Amino acid sequence: MPEIEAGERKLGLHALVLLLIYAAASSTIIMLWTTRRIRRLSLGVDAFTAGDLSARVPARSSDEIGALGRHINAMAGRIEHMVSELTQKERF
Repeated sequence: MPEIEAGERKLGLHALVLLLIYAAASSTIIMLWTTRRIRRLSLGVDAFTAGDLSARVPARSSDEIGALGRHINAMAGRIEHMVSELTQKERF
């Protein structure tokens, strides 16, 4: 019986170690993926802020980051339209 208990403990410890490795790897991948998406939003906003009024951000997903991208793009479109109208009025 003591050999079985020691074997079960060793198996449980191995399972725990594998589970921790899997959790660490999964969380790292999710963090890198999310960081990359936020960095893309930031680059698009930086381009718009620098004066490229046609710059837009990627907004293909249906999650919160995608919704933020769509809102940024809508805002950029409205600003671009307003600047265009002001330019036309200024020419007049």
